[in-house]
Amino acid sequence: MTDINKPVNLNEMIKSIIMRIKLIRCIELKAIVTLSLVLINSGNLLIGSNLFIRDNNDLSADTILRYNHYPTGKLYVYYSKDQTNQSSPAVIFFFGGGWNSGSPKQFESQASYLNKYGVTVVLADYRTQKNAGTTPKEALMDAKSAMRYLKQHAMSIHVDPDKILSFNGVDKILKVEEPFKKANRLFKPNDTIVNVDGTLVGGNHLGIMAGPCSVESEEQIIEIAKSIKKSGANFLRGGAFKPRTSPYSFQGLELEGLELLKIAKRETGLPIVTEIMSPKYIDEFVNNVDVIQVGTRNMQNFDLLKELGKTNKPILLKRGLSATIEEWLMSAEYIMAGGNENIILCERGIRTYETYTRNTLDLSAIPVIKKLSHLPVIVDPSHAAGYWYLVEPLAKAAIAVGADGLMIEVHNNPQCALSDGQQSLKPELFDKVMKKVKALAEIEGKVL
Repeated sequence: MTDINKPVNLNEMIKSIIMRIKLIRCIELKAIVTLSLVLINSGNLLIGSNLFIRDNNDLSADTILRYNHYPTGKLYVYYSKDQTNQSSPAVIFFFGGGWNSGSPKQFESQASYLNKYGVTVVLADYRTQKNAGTTPKEALMDAKSAMRYLKQHAMSIHVDPDKILSFNGVDKILKVEEPFKKANRLFKPNDTIVNVDGTLVGGNHLGIMAGPCSVESEEQIIEIAKSIKKSGANFLRGGAFKPRTSPYSFQGLELEGLELLKIAKRETGLPIVTEIMSPKYIDEFVNNVDVIQVGTRNMQNFDLLKELGKTNKPILLKRGLSATIEEWLMSAEYIMAGGNENIILCERGIRTYETYTRNTLDLSAIPVIKKLSHLPVIVDPSHAAGYWYLVEPLAKAAIAVGADGLMIEVHNNPQCALSDGQQSLKPELFDKVMKKVKALAEIEGKVL
């Protein structure tokens, strides 16, 4: 904060404000710029986020102007003491609140602060769902009306109308068209790091999830858990509930399988990852599972996603068989909209016309996700390939393109596995793969 007793160069102060604002968020007709600031100074107009927020009880504006006939159609104008000419800078604020509620008073402290430097401040009111039962469209209409009024009556509030629409000095303008918001990197530039009881996934932290497709016995799961831990895996994955294409295929041991995973965790200390099939088991999973996996077939089970959003348990969200990247991120948005932002994405191959492999691993999805979203993303080369001999090259490729981890199926006797034995690595081969993965991870700046 600048010392108010020290002489200040107004242009430098405005440049400083501009530096604080990273983005202009324009959302076509869907939204008015929420929690936005319009800075007008010698042709500069800037929209961005709020500064120095403090809530006050009363609006004590110097002038109140009405820009339309609605009760909320008011502009609260705050003049500086030495406001004498029309070339003085001005700032107009539109309060936030997601179109539902809010008040111009949230920016009174900003008005007081900027007035000290000769800046006129305008706080705009507009219709919201709470005060008028309106939609974002009406809020946008009001904002446009307020700006038109401001331009038409600029002389009375000492703003040069010819310079209001100039965008000099703005760093960049971004049009946010993606339907996902909470998962969007535009709104959270830094990588999300998911903390699973001290084991981290995301950023430069690599998560290696390994284990059998299906939990078959206590002896089997404990033996595999011990071997993968020795090789460097930091999560134990195993299916207790198994969604299968055929109703006659092995469906998993269900709750018994979950108990066996808990035993393996006690033996090894590895956090467990397993798939949930129904909302009715959420309490059981929250109490006993470290990472709840949402499988491919449930990626768009929105009722399940909504319920998982009410928990704070880390969620592993696999990409659907034929889902686009946007659909995948929208499924994550369902969970995040409920309040749970502990999400790890998992690319596991998608269906294409190719029949030589089980699915087609979309490696390009990894850098695309990294660009679009802040959420960590891992790769499942086992389900992507469908054959054990393809797991190693695809795992290495995944690390090379920036994946935050791997999910690899490991079985001590693949030939006799109750599900997906053909794509499972034996423990000794998994150990060899891990040595190469660790070397690549070091090159990519990732740590286990």
